Amino acid sequence: MRRSQGHSNHLSAAVKTRKGEESMIAGSISDNIVLNVIEKNQIIEAMNQHAIVSVTDERGCILYANALFCSTSGYSKEELIGSTHNIVNSGHHPPEFFADLWRTISREATWSGLIKNRRKDGTYFWVQTTITPSTIGAHGPVFYTAIRTEIRRGPDFDSLVDINTRILSLMGRHAKELLEIEYESHLSTLRRLLGEWLKVLPAQAFVLLKSSTENSRPVVEFSHPQIALNLYDAFETGHYSYLQALRSDANKVSLHQPENEPTDCADNDLMKCLVQENILGIAYLPLQMSGDCEYLLCLLCDSEQQFRALDDLAEYLQMIRDHLSTSLRRCARERQSSLEKQRLLGRQLLAHVADFDLDLRTLQVRWSPDMFGLSKNLAKIEFNQFLQLVHSKDRRLLLAELSNAVNNYRSIEVEFRISNQQAAEIWVQLRGARTRVPNGDADTLVATLIDISRIKHTESELRKSKSLAEHANKAKSNFISHMSHELRTPLNSILGFGQLLQLDQHLEKEQQSNVSEIVGAGTHLLKLINDIIDLSVIETGSLNTVLEYHPLKEIIDETVALVSPLAARRNVDLVCQGTFDGHVLVDRLRLKQALINLINNAIKYNQSGGNVIVSCSHSVPYRVLISIADTGIGIASEDQNSLFTPFERGAKSGSSIEGTGIGLSITKKIIENMGGSIGFTSRPGMGSIFHLEVYAPCATPPTFALDQRDYPNTANSSVALFSDHAATRELIDNTLAMHDGLEVIKFHAHEYPEALQHCATPRVIILDSDTPHKTLESTNDDQNSALRRIPHVGILSSQEFTDLLPSSMGIFSAICLTPINSAELESAITSVLTGVPG
Repeated sequence: MRRSQGHSNHLSAAVKTRKGEESMIAGSISDNIVLNVIEKNQIIEAMNQHAIVSVTDERGCILYANALFCSTSGYSKEELIGSTHNIVNSGHHPPEFFADLWRTISREATWSGLIKNRRKDGTYFWVQTTITPSTIGAHGPVFYTAIRTEIRRGPDFDSLVDINTRILSLMGRHAKELLEIEYESHLSTLRRLLGEWLKVLPAQAFVLLKSSTENSRPVVEFSHPQIALNLYDAFETGHYSYLQALRSDANKVSLHQPENEPTDCADNDLMKCLVQENILGIAYLPLQMSGDCEYLLCLLCDSEQQFRALDDLAEYLQMIRDHLSTSLRRCARERQSSLEKQRLLGRQLLAHVADFDLDLRTLQVRWSPDMFGLSKNLAKIEFNQFLQLVHSKDRRLLLAELSNAVNNYRSIEVEFRISNQQAAEIWVQLRGARTRVPNGDADTLVATLIDISRIKHTESELRKSKSLAEHANKAKSNFISHMSHELRTPLNSILGFGQLLQLDQHLEKEQQSNVSEIVGAGTHLLKLINDIIDLSVIETGSLNTVLEYHPLKEIIDETVALVSPLAARRNVDLVCQGTFDGHVLVDRLRLKQALINLINNAIKYNQSGGNVIVSCSHSVPYRVLISIADTGIGIASEDQNSLFTPFERGAKSGSSIEGTGIGLSITKKIIENMGGSIGFTSRPGMGSIFHLEVYAPCATPPTFALDQRDYPNTANSSVALFSDHAATRELIDNTLAMHDGLEVIKFHAHEYPEALQHCATPRVIILDSDTPHKTLESTNDDQNSALRRIPHVGILSSQEFTDLLPSSMGIFSAICLTPINSAELESAITSVLTGVPG
């Protein structure tokens, strides 16, 4: 309903003036308003002559009253203006009558009906009233124009008034029951209520028909009293009138007389049947329940008098229809809501998801404890009570996450355990966020609780399975390594004596050929055993790797020189292009091993007259890309996914080219162990390109020149070790014991570098993985720091090295990857002490 507060206040001021001024001011305001509302109507003069006319504002205050209103009521215009229509209220109608009237006009709909009024002298008069809302402009105030005609008493007047009164009384009595009607019992409730209505309404019987989208043919739900069987069939097969009423204007009550219907109408059989059963009139009340279910209430009359009475009560029938439809729609919505809630609950049960709401004003928790094996009595509890259900080891974490989410308006996702009544621990995940209504009426953490016990159990089983698999794989690798060592001893004898026989000039040509076959097969077997030993060492985590700065060009040149003879024998052109002049942080021996394997493969699987091109370039910051491209046979697409799997040779397994299927697997593990990566592209028949990336944190290796002025109290005879691991400390002590006069000073990792301010300047600083990365980065960035002129050696795992920021690597002159070999560690420390790479 549109309102204009300023105008209402203005009118209110008019009516609240002193009694002497009231008529003049209010009358002036009223006349101006009425000019805007009704003066332009061309029949206003005729209407004033034959009808009682008044205009009120949205509060019911009378703004205009015509002369006929004054003469009929006995009140003067001054007495009516500023008052409400209570001034003529007879007290005959119940409050529900006027509540319905205001409900109708507040929706900007027209209301019509009979009203009993009282004159100033105390006598009564009846009026047929029509009230119509109107406004001034698009957003102007709302006014109500009432046009009434006085009804003189006739032969049926008292009976009609009595019916009106009884209808309104029944509506008041049924109001509460209609509001509480339930879907499961709505038909039985309707049957009972309509039975009571039938005692009041001028009708012989009623029939309730149901129409749904599932069944286009209407169905008779019930009738009262029982109607003839042929009428049942007629109502269900005759479609025209009531379906038209239902679908063309579903909000309108309509009345029909069967004998007056056209003979060619679509439901002529129904009309004939109604006439045969002495049904002279029928009123249709379409009742809307939902989009896929509608009812049609049919009131049957057996006399002209009843039909005329129903016609006179059309407005009341419309009120009855509106009340019933509203009730049925509410019932259908509640039913739909209940079904949706049940479906949601079913989905939650299947998905193990429950609601969780924490009221941040009262600290009350509303949740679904029964989904976790707890009593429903705990559905609404204090937060402290809920916290007692949480595992004691998880409470601190839950409180911290909740505090962060609430205070910072962030989403929360936390996993914790709760205990149910069977003392079982249930893992749950809480996910949600704080929601707050702007006016402060609601402040809640809205979340869901997801049962993740099965996921946690699966994760635990996977960890156990992984541990068992790793243990079994390690045992296998240890066994292979042991057996390989055992095989190498007799094989060395075979190869040694075979090579001696090759030197014997007295052997015949056939004997020399046999010896060559023995030596060749033995050499191939020795390479296979060495590869197996390397693979088992890598898989058991025993590969010793020391990362130092080496010029990449030197490593590539040495590698190319080693494989050039093989390229010459196979008539393959081996070329180096775009070499990188800087240094890379690698294990020199391991990188050469990987490059030899890749270049050997590029030569072996090439064609006579083919090419192998080795090139280097900067790929991304702090990394160098080494590529080995060949013009060989390429790799079949079905073999590419398993190329780095041990002992997998794919289509080459049946070829005459020697190979074990281990080399690429070893190469991949070596490169990844140094923090690098390896990949390839290949086109069958066109060749392949293998590329690997290694770290190059700086173009030149860090140089170290100790300056006595930086630390005046230095003896330059100590090694500073920053580590929290007892085993690492003991290993460093034992490794450096051979260096006379070299003292190991031990600190905790977090004390780096502040502890160096209080001791002599060390010759070398050794750091393990517990040293904060931010400290390393800031030290590396400060080129003028005295620390930058002291050699640093890192002791890290392969994963820790990979996680280390490239900007932090420049501080290290060498990195030893765990597991640490004392000889390798001693070599790395010696190399940084002497400045000669190991």
